[in-house]
Amino acid sequence: MVRIDIVDLLNQAQEEEKYYKWEDAAKLYEQAAKLFLDKKRLEDAAKVYIKFGDICLRVVRASKTKEDYLDWNEQSVKAFNKAENYFIQTDNKLLSMECKAKALNALGYITTSIVKGKEVIKESINISSELIIIYSNKSDSKNLIKMSLLSLDSIGKL
Repeated sequence: MVRIDIVDLLNQAQEEEKYYKWEDAAKLYEQAAKLFLDKKRLEDAAKVYIKFGDICLRVVRASKTKEDYLDWNEQSVKAFNKAENYFIQTDNKLLSMECKAKALNALGYITTSIVKGKEVIKESINISSELIIIYSNKSDSKNLIKMSLLSLDSIGKL
């Protein structure tokens, strides 16, 4: 039996990213997240699910068919939702909020109702705005910029 090492999977995924092989990288990140779950390492699994969700969105941008676009976008939403739930279980409120905002932002790309789409995007903006205030008060520049960019992306969809 071949033993799969999480570190090897993560390194291989990063290597695939270097060559813009987004689908391959996404599959490896998903495998790594599942292995972290098997080991009951929820916070590590959540962090890798975020990466998986982000890479799924890269696949979305490179999609050539409507089916691929919808499938990979849906996978990103599911990944962010899983990460959110694992962060909730580990009492990491800020990262759970970030994941929720990312999931809602991604969901805004595939919602078929304009009214529902606007509601989802506004909720993403509200969460992002709350996090921007928190990170600003903490002088956390990296996360402040990250949430500002997410908020701007959401605003661009309105």
